[in-house]
Amino acid sequence: MATESPLSLQNLITTARDFFCLIPDHRTEKPEYSIEDSLLSALGMFFFQEPSMLQFQKELRENQGDDNLHTLFEVAKIPKTTQLRRIVDEVKPEFLFPVFDSYFKTLSQNKLLQRFQILNGRYLFVLDGTEYFVSNATEKPCERCLKRELKDEKIQYYHQIVQAALIKPSVSAVIPFAPEEVCVQDGSTKQDCEVNAAKRLIKRLHSSHPHMDIILNGDDIFSRVPMVECALENKFSFIFVAKDSSHIHLYEWLSGIRKLDNISKYEKKDPEGNLQRFEWCCDLPLRSDAKTMVNWFSYSLFDKKGKRKYYNTWVTNIIPTKENIEELANAGRAKWKIENETFNVLKNYGYHLEHNYGHGKKNLSFNFVLLNLLSFFLHQIQRLATPLFQLARAKARTGYNFFEKLRSAIDFFVWESWEQLLEWVFIKRKPCRGPP
Repeated sequence: MATESPLSLQNLITTARDFFCLIPDHRTEKPEYSIEDSLLSALGMFFFQEPSMLQFQKELRENQGDDNLHTLFEVAKIPKTTQLRRIVDEVKPEFLFPVFDSYFKTLSQNKLLQRFQILNGRYLFVLDGTEYFVSNATEKPCERCLKRELKDEKIQYYHQIVQAALIKPSVSAVIPFAPEEVCVQDGSTKQDCEVNAAKRLIKRLHSSHPHMDIILNGDDIFSRVPMVECALENKFSFIFVAKDSSHIHLYEWLSGIRKLDNISKYEKKDPEGNLQRFEWCCDLPLRSDAKTMVNWFSYSLFDKKGKRKYYNTWVTNIIPTKENIEELANAGRAKWKIENETFNVLKNYGYHLEHNYGHGKKNLSFNFVLLNLLSFFLHQIQRLATPLFQLARAKARTGYNFFEKLRSAIDFFVWESWEQLLEWVFIKRKPCRGPP
């Protein structure tokens, strides 16, 4: 009998359950629903992109004596929606982080992370922040909400995260690291910010993956001395956007060097005949005190008529050369993947990241984001590792059709395994338990 792959959906869900079972339960009364059942039920809901799935599965259990949250997600007892929210609200988010780390480790052990290597074995993690909850309520919705004053003097409450994702421009899959919440920290009265959250995330990224040769990629907000020093302290390389409007001293140096014609330059045409221009210069002071030195490079793209279609500039601690400048520029431009293929997908293509599934009073809002990202992580792993999932996804043609067919199938029939579900719905149409 063939051994099931460590990257199979069932094994990955079992891994999540094993970690969920370790979460301390401080309820004094005998609980009707366990923490692990609550978290797995929510994970299943996000996996199928179905907010009302819990009720459908309860109806299945009443009618057929079993349900898909049990057979596919190992849920012993489906909690009521209000109970699920109450239980998940009390879970500290850091108890969910190890599931992300375990999935990374499994990908590494099965040689799939090697597909993401760039620049002689390095790994590119893109940093970006996004909001996922906004409220104009008169009272603060939860203790972790941030607030801002609008122009009309009204108060707006919101939640924000900083996300890191492992990407490679030529690989369609995106691998998410557990995000860092932007929120008021214990013992502090100051409002948190994206940069401080990014520093905490960088330290956690190093702690989780101390042996990975990591390059951090981010926009102009990160190309300041504190963030650069944080990256270097954690033994990371960096490629950060550096605009002339926010780095006046750096660009004064560059202006002088350009007058001396000491900027290195390389040009080539792309397959469409557009001109690509790469420029770089080494050992420049990031600010006037000259304590932090960086290397600078730029990329320009001109159409056949000579009109510039794209231009951007970065700072890095990697030494640019004619041999690596094109790959450096591709890495710098890769930030669009976390915007388009992570946040855009999570917000607009079925994951409903900004939808309020339940805000709670403590951790519910952020925990739902983590579980939503875990479901996204599971989908990305299957895209990389599981031929049956890849074939089923190709047969469906679009993500919308894929999940719509899955939701229809699990709402009316109980499936014994993921293989049976995917094969019957998308490939062989084998009969399932109950009427076909």
